[in-house]
Amino acid sequence: MIKNRSEILFIYDVRDCNPNGDPGSDEPNYPRIDESDGKCWVSDLRLKRTIRDYLHNYLGEEIFFREILLPDGTLGTRESIWDAYNGNLFDVLKSCIDIRCFGGVFPLSKKKEAKDDKDKKTKAKKKEKEQQIESKSLFNGDNEIFETTENATEEKEASAAIAVQPKTNFHLTGPIQFAWGKTYHAVEVIRHEGTSVLPSKENKMQGTITTSYKIPYGLIGFYGVVNENIVVKEHFRILKSYFSGQKTDEEIVSVLLSQKDLDKMLFSLWFGTKTLKTTSKMQSPRLLIQIVYHEGNLDFIGDLDRKITIKITSPTYIANRIDAERKIRNISDVALQMDKLLYFIDTYAPLIKEIRLIQDKECVCLYCDEPVDISEYFKSKSIAVINLGDIFSQFSQKNSN
Repeated sequence: MIKNRSEILFIYDVRDCNPNGDPGSDEPNYPRIDESDGKCWVSDLRLKRTIRDYLHNYLGEEIFFREILLPDGTLGTRESIWDAYNGNLFDVLKSCIDIRCFGGVFPLSKKKEAKDDKDKKTKAKKKEKEQQIESKSLFNGDNEIFETTENATEEKEASAAIAVQPKTNFHLTGPIQFAWGKTYHAVEVIRHEGTSVLPSKENKMQGTITTSYKIPYGLIGFYGVVNENIVVKEHFRILKSYFSGQKTDEEIVSVLLSQKDLDKMLFSLWFGTKTLKTTSKMQSPRLLIQIVYHEGNLDFIGDLDRKITIKITSPTYIANRIDAERKIRNISDVALQMDKLLYFIDTYAPLIKEIRLIQDKECVCLYCDEPVDISEYFKSKSIAVINLGDIFSQFSQKNSN
């Protein structure tokens, strides 16, 4: 069970693809563009899907939120998957690493809903009887007083019925949460048209015309937090209450987020991004930093992704900043300005237990406009540095066998 708070900074880039389509756009699968600055958004759900898919497909981990094809040809629902675990939260946490990491929303079992409904009706009848007795005691021969009391009783019953509506879902907050990612620069959106081999309807003599939207390049930053209190307090407390007398404390701790789970998640974040090569996704991980704080410390830097900017290093003769950013086409065209982030890490150094990181060789970091080896910089500040590549090797070797 993890006991330390930590923060995650993940930077990756995309090339000639749509990093995350906007389902609410007027155009089909149009990139999520912030009209105020021309930058491209990527949802946390897209990032978590990358992680989940790699955990399941490459590491063989059981995942709760995934597509399951049922015998009748339909896809399994959240309810059917929940029922497959007999509505048992302990078994779900024990089996599914994505729930231990990110949490989830689960339907209440039908038995629980029936019991809640029965309890609600019993309470409503009891309340109605009490209110009728109260109304009669107020009656003193004046019909107006009795009618007014009856109307008030009806209003109370209506309010009570609304207040005791049974919950249909149970929300388990995950200890690992990511904010939405965003490119560090304005992007250009290019429309592509083509034809598919197969027609969309019968008796058609040619394939269907298709339209897609891509950005030539995007350098994207994500920020995440690992909140140990969610594990130590909330998840433990919920399971302790849920399985009172049925599970020991040791059994409960065994199904909560562990350090190995966290390492697998980071491994899948890096290599899941690296291996996701499809028509709509061409990605490369560039920098992953995890700042781990001492146990018991509640303070942290926050918004790591916003403490980095980029410097355009490729020759450009475009005076307008946004137009110049839209011409970025490769990681070699930019460098990461680390000054602000390094300043905050210096400030928070006494609270930091260690920094774990992995950096792509093509990713250049700058400090005071000069290239800097951030690993060596942290060591110079007496901060312990762990190479995530060494941590990842245990999973790489297992995956290759």
